[in-house]
Amino acid sequence: MDLNEIAMNLVPFPRLHYLVPSLTPLYTLADVSVPSRRLDQMFSDAFSKEHQLIRADPKHSLYLACALMVRGNVQVSDLRRNIERLKPSLPFVSWNQEGWKTGLCAVPPVGHSHSLLALANNTCVKSTFMELRERFTKLYRKKVTLLCCRSHLS
Repeated sequence: MDLNEIAMNLVPFPRLHYLVPSLTPLYTLADVSVPSRRLDQMFSDAFSKEHQLIRADPKHSLYLACALMVRGNVQVSDLRRNIERLKPSLPFVSWNQEGWKTGLCAVPPVGHSHSLLALANNTCVKSTFMELRERFTKLYRKKVTLLCCRSHLS
């Protein structure tokens, strides 16, 4: 799969294109000695906010679509079993209940037997963007206040 194919499958409408990535296990290249996780636990971790690579909580938002890319010795049956296990706990939009894209790579990551990258098109990014807008607005207003004070002093 290439990134264009992934995005095409995860983005139903051009304006809904913010993908939330999560990775499990989480480790740095300097510290690959993180203990291996059971495969089922990795799937659960991929949908928790602790493993998101953006500060957002996807559990309280709607999923539009999701891509799962698994590396290592993982069978398609394991992948399907975990998707079926997680489906009831993940709130998907009503018009795309089967919005899953999967990819398997037999080459495991360095130091681990398997890993999972999840790319979710989730509405949880709205709160992140709203927070960013509020912070920008506060900074912008401070700048305007400073400029007004300078012009009165001149």
